[in-house]
Amino acid sequence: MTIRDTFWLWGHHAGAHQGWKLPGISGVGLVEGGKILGIKNICRVVFKSIPQPPFDQETLDLATHFDKIVWSIIGDSSSQRNDSGKDDLDEVVRQAKLTPNVVGGIFDDFFFNDRPGARASLERTAEIAKKLHENSLKLWAVTYDLILKFDNQAYLDLFDIITFWTWKARNLDQVDANISETIRRAKGKDVYAGCYLFDYGDNRPMDAEVMERYLEKCRHLLHEGMIKGVIVCSNCVLGIGLEAEECLIRWLEAHGDEKI
Repeated sequence: MTIRDTFWLWGHHAGAHQGWKLPGISGVGLVEGGKILGIKNICRVVFKSIPQPPFDQETLDLATHFDKIVWSIIGDSSSQRNDSGKDDLDEVVRQAKLTPNVVGGIFDDFFFNDRPGARASLERTAEIAKKLHENSLKLWAVTYDLILKFDNQAYLDLFDIITFWTWKARNLDQVDANISETIRRAKGKDVYAGCYLFDYGDNRPMDAEVMERYLEKCRHLLHEGMIKGVIVCSNCVLGIGLEAEECLIRWLEAHGDEKI
């Protein structure tokens, strides 16, 4: 396996991120984004309740380029149709019957930022994990540095894969300690590092130097076996001249073929 093989695209519908102070308008879609970056795996995540089920045609379109697809069972925090147990579990399981490229389901923005707990009960989360496992699918979770101060271990124990994201780029200097703590809480389960191309927390472009340092950190963690992959957010900010995009493309050209 190569470093490039471990990279995933975090996918939202084209134009979904225009609410932030982007330096331009991106119309890059999911498959196009994967081709631009040379990434062959995708987490396809509902954003602002888009798309609505059924997901069939999009799944089949994604499968023409992406080797592995993980659909969101719970979309981002603005996808209120996924709150209070109104998740997309059955739809995601149905997608896996359309193509073996669908390998799991993910909970986005799942944990509360200001207190312990999450958008679904422990009981419902356990039910979802059970049904996914019965269909040979894995359950993924999004976690942030913001929630490390809370004890959500009972929830984390139900997930197969934990993804870790640093919301503000200025806090990436704490990433060593934070990823180590995430790995500890994962208890041997796979951990993936989130990689933003735009600093959403401070609503500004990501500095190329910061991106370069973070990618090198991920490279070290991959070679050491501490993380299993990197998830790049997102197609929605490609093609608008961000230094971070150019940095990532150059970095993958230089290191993407390294064996791990």
